[in-house]
Amino acid sequence: MSTYDETSPPDNEPPDGGYGWVCVASCFLLNFSTWGAVSSYGIYLTYYLDDDRFGSASALDFAFVGGCNFAFAMLAAPFVTVFARRFGIHLSMCIGLVLQTTGYVTAGFASHVWQLLLSQGLLVGLGVGLIYVPSIPVLSQWFKSRRSLANGISSAGSGVGGALFTWSTGSIITALGLRWALCITGIITFTLIGLATALVRDRNRQIRPSQLAIDTKLLLRRDVFLLLAWTFTSMLGYTALLFSLSDYATSIGLSRQQATNVIGFLNIGTAVGRPIIGIVSDRFSRLDVAGILTLCCGLLCFIFWIPTQSFALLVVFALLAGAVLGVFWMPDPTYAAKTLAITEGQDDADIRQRYRPFVISHEVTADWVSESELSTALKMSENDMRETNGERVKILVLYGSLRERSYSRLLAFECSRILFRLGADVRVYDPTGLPVKDDVQHQHPKVQELRELSKWSDGHVWVSPEQHGNLTAVFKNQIDWIPLSTGSVRPTQGRTLAIAQVSGGSQSFNTVNSLRMLGRWMRMFAIPNQSSIPMAYTQFTDALDLNDDLEAFVKGEGGSRLKPSGNRDRVVDVMEELFKYTVVMRQHFDLFGDRHSERKEKAAKRTREIEVTKIEEEAGREGNAKSMVTSNTTDIQVATGQEIRNLSRIPVVDDTAISTDAQFSADCGRMCLIC
Repeated sequence: MSTYDETSPPDNEPPDGGYGWVCVASCFLLNFSTWGAVSSYGIYLTYYLDDDRFGSASALDFAFVGGCNFAFAMLAAPFVTVFARRFGIHLSMCIGLVLQTTGYVTAGFASHVWQLLLSQGLLVGLGVGLIYVPSIPVLSQWFKSRRSLANGISSAGSGVGGALFTWSTGSIITALGLRWALCITGIITFTLIGLATALVRDRNRQIRPSQLAIDTKLLLRRDVFLLLAWTFTSMLGYTALLFSLSDYATSIGLSRQQATNVIGFLNIGTAVGRPIIGIVSDRFSRLDVAGILTLCCGLLCFIFWIPTQSFALLVVFALLAGAVLGVFWMPDPTYAAKTLAITEGQDDADIRQRYRPFVISHEVTADWVSESELSTALKMSENDMRETNGERVKILVLYGSLRERSYSRLLAFECSRILFRLGADVRVYDPTGLPVKDDVQHQHPKVQELRELSKWSDGHVWVSPEQHGNLTAVFKNQIDWIPLSTGSVRPTQGRTLAIAQVSGGSQSFNTVNSLRMLGRWMRMFAIPNQSSIPMAYTQFTDALDLNDDLEAFVKGEGGSRLKPSGNRDRVVDVMEELFKYTVVMRQHFDLFGDRHSERKEKAAKRTREIEVTKIEEEAGREGNAKSMVTSNTTDIQVATGQEIRNLSRIPVVDDTAISTDAQFSADCGRMCLIC
C-alpha cells in the first residue's frame, strides 16, 4: 500500500528548478548546435547558387538539401521516440552526434549534388532528429509552472546559434573556403553536443510514464488533428522563410554579405523573441498566444516582405519575423487537449480504484470533456498550484441513488471528469452500504469514511434525482450523517458547493432548491449557478454509441455520456464556476469560522476553564494544609503520650514535690501542652 499525502506534491511532480536549469542550459546547447547550425544553410544556399562547383545542379536540387534537414529530422521522430524510450536518451543522442558530424565533414568533400544530398541533407537531418527529439520531453519533466519559460530559453539556442553560425560561416567561406566551413561546423557542434549530452538528465525513472510511445489512436482525435495541421503549416512557412530570405536579399540587388546579415538578424530576433513568448505563454492562455503570433507572422510577410526593396526594411522584417517565427517551438505542445489531471503514474492506486470510477481509459478517442475550452480555469489552476506548492483543490462528489444505472451517478461522473481535467483531486463517494441515520452506528466504516472525506474536502458537488418532487432519501441520508459540528470543528463550514439534479419528467427546480437550502444549513457557500437536467433518460448516450457492452451500459460506464446540448454546456459552466470559487475561497476557510458567536463561545469556554483551574488550585492548597495539620497532630500526639508517661511519675503536689521554680515552670508547661 502506498502512502498518499494530501498536501504535498507527489515525488514525480516536476520540481520547477534545481538541476532542471542545468537541463535548460544543456537543451540550449543542443538547439544551438542542431537547429542553429541548420539555420545557417541559407548562407550555403547562396554560395551553392553562385558557384559552379556542382556542375549542372539546379536551384531545386539545393533546396532539397536544406529541406532534407527538417524532413528527415521530423520523419525520424516516431522511431527515435520508441528507441529513446527503450534504450534511453543518451544513446540516441550519441548516435545522432556521430551522424551529424559525419554529415558536415563529408559534405565538405562532396563533388556531386547527390553526395551533398546524402551528407548535408540525409545524415545531418537524421543526426538532428536523433539529438533533438529525445530532448523534447526533458524540460516538461523538470518544469511545470515555468515550462514555457524553460522551453523559450532552450529554443532561443537555435536563434543564438543561427546568428553565430550564419556570420561565422560567411566569414569562413570567404577566408578558407566551403570545405573548411563545413568541417569547422562539424567540429564545433561535435564538442558542444557532447558536453550537453553528458549533462542532460531525464526523469523517466521517477515519473514512470505509462502512456504508449506511439499511440496511433490519438491521430483520430479532432483536437490532435488540428494541432498537427497547425504545426505542419507553421513549419512549412518557417522553413520557407528561413531558407529563402537570403536568396531573396540577393535577388533584389543586395550583396552576399548583406544577405548574410539579414539571416543573422532573423536569428537574433528568434533568440530574443522566444524567451519572451515563453514568459507570455506562462502568464496568459497558450492557445491565444500561439494563435495571435501565428497571425502576426503571416501579416508581416504581406506588410514587409513582399513590398520590401531595401536592406533597412528587410532587416526590420527579419527582426520582427524572427521574434514570432516558429512560435510552435516554445509553449507546451499540449494545446488542444490541455489537462492538469492526475495521471495514473502520479495517483495513489487505492484511491484511484475506490474514488475515481469516472476516469476514462486512454483508449477512448472521443471525449467531449477533453475538447471543452477551459483555458481560463486551467490557467487559474496552474497559478493556484504554483502558489500552493502543488496542493490541488479537493472536491467530494455525492450522488443520490443506489440503482445500477443511476442518472445522478452518471451526471456525477461527468462533473467529476470536468473538475479532474482542471487539476482537482476529485473523489466520488459510493453510498452503497451506508446505514440509515440513527444514534448507534456512528462508528460504522461507511459513516467514518463519509465524515473523513467531508473533513478532507475543499468543496462539494451534490447530485440528486428528483423523487416525489424533492431529493431522495439516499442523498438526504448522506447529509444527515455529516455532523454540523464535531467539537469545535465544523466539517462543512465555509466549503463551496455546486448542486445539480436529474429528473425523469419535465424541467423542475424543486430538488436544487432543497439542496441549496440544505447547503445553507450546513454553512456552505452554494455557488449561484446550478444544473437541472429534465428527462435524463434522453440526455445520455446509449451503449451502442461507443460500442460498449451491455454490462458497461447498465453500470453507467463507457458510452453513458452526456449528449451535446444546452444542458451539457450548463454542467460545464457550473463545474468551472465551482472550481473558480473554490480556488479563491479555500485560502480563507479559517476566516469563515471566525465569527462573533464562535468567539463569544470560545471566551466563555476559556472563562470556565480558568474557574475550574482556580477551584482545583484552591482544593490542592486545602489538601496540602490538611496534610500539614495531620502531620503536626501526629507529632503532638507522640509528644503528649511521652509527657503523660512522664507526668505519671510526678508525685502529688506538695511542698516536697516542687523543689524549685524552674521545676514548677516545666511542670506547668507540660500540663498546658496536654490541655
